[in-house]
Amino acid sequence: MLSIKKSSERLNLILMENSMTPTEFAHTYDISKSALSNYLNGKSLIRRDKAESLGERLNIDPEWLMGGDVSRMPLLHDAADSGNASSDNSEAFGENLISEGSREHTEGDPLSAGAFLSPGFTVVHPVPYAQFSSTSGTGRSRRESNIPYRRT
Repeated sequence: MLSIKKSSERLNLILMENSMTPTEFAHTYDISKSALSNYLNGKSLIRRDKAESLGERLNIDPEWLMGGDVSRMPLLHDAADSGNASSDNSEAFGENLISEGSREHTEGDPLSAGAFLSPGFTVVHPVPYAQFSSTSGTGRSRRESNIPYRRT
């Protein structure tokens, strides 16, 4: 079930994660300022076409953006299908992930299963997830350090 309140909270979260003002966000993603204001303040639900456009550009599930009870990240087979890959290829891709996931962690190999299956971390996307400027004691922001994981 779609929820205006959840949609509003999630849009506000996206703005905060990307360190953008509503005006910057509206300009960047081609949404009118008044429509974005209504979405952010919970006055109206984001239109499906806008949610799909944002979902594609931000790599998030449009249904999640509209307040649905689904995962934030789109499923792998959805991403493969949108790239004109056949479903056979996406199934093979999933099988490769499963077989890779059962492999023991090799020290120094950041793409091995151990890096992705470490307790407290989830794989979010091969592109860095951290879009905010908090530091982790290194003096560099998480964005600058290109950390592709987030704490769970």
